[in-house]
Amino acid sequence: MTLPKGLVWITGASSGIGWATALHLAHHGYQVAASARNANALKALQAKDDHIQAYPLDVADPLARERIYHHIRQDLGPVDVLINNAGYGLRGAIEDVPPHMMRDIYDINVFAPIELAKLVLPEMRQRQEGRIINVSSVVGKVTPPLNGAYASTKYALESLSDALRMEVAPWSIKVILVEPGPIRTNFGANALRESDPLLQQSDSPYAKFYRQFIANPPFKKRDYWGPASVAEVMRRAIEAENPRARYPVHPVTLLMPFLRAHLPDWIGDRIFSEKYGIKSETGA
Repeated sequence: MTLPKGLVWITGASSGIGWATALHLAHHGYQVAASARNANALKALQAKDDHIQAYPLDVADPLARERIYHHIRQDLGPVDVLINNAGYGLRGAIEDVPPHMMRDIYDINVFAPIELAKLVLPEMRQRQEGRIINVSSVVGKVTPPLNGAYASTKYALESLSDALRMEVAPWSIKVILVEPGPIRTNFGANALRESDPLLQQSDSPYAKFYRQFIANPPFKKRDYWGPASVAEVMRRAIEAENPRARYPVHPVTLLMPFLRAHLPDWIGDRIFSEKYGIKSETGA
């Protein structure tokens, strides 16, 4: 049976995909609890639709996660759909990424979604319905160079979602992955800002590759789709009677894994390396 329109809790709602999805769902009759760190942006989002309520939250804070969940539960009732959209990107060669930056990105991109799921699952199991949507990425299937830290978090999220999907199926709870691809948001600019301490290291052996990557990003402006495309897919995933395990959005999310699966590794390595500004020092 399809899930009745109810309460959706979405993280990372202050801009981009989260903002567009919150508005899209509110316009289609859902009650939306919108969370993000930027309280002012959430206040502006709330002002756009009476179906949206703002709940500022740093998803990396364990105490705040639990406190905000109970506030939402008390104010609006049980959560029917959790959309784990909060996350950020990090660019840089694996050798350059310090342990604290690796831990930080895992806290937000991996551990927070799982812990938020643990908060909503008991009531979903009791009611024998509910959906958890984890926003992943094409790099959760194909890892480009200079993206290893970020990509590994999405691989982890994909794997954990697969296990969770099977584990909660006996209670009719659905776990769904949405894989956006290149979408017109601030995500890329924010990733570069987070990565600035890495990309500006002039003494790094990868400094030349960083300069090439920044000067010639792998995707051009014309390649990007608007965030409304993802919002529509989110709603379809919520309303489908038998939702798929994965919802790719942009064609790139299908093309890149296809190429990786059907090309010899050395050819795939060369294609993706050159696209991300890495060329052999020997010219081979």
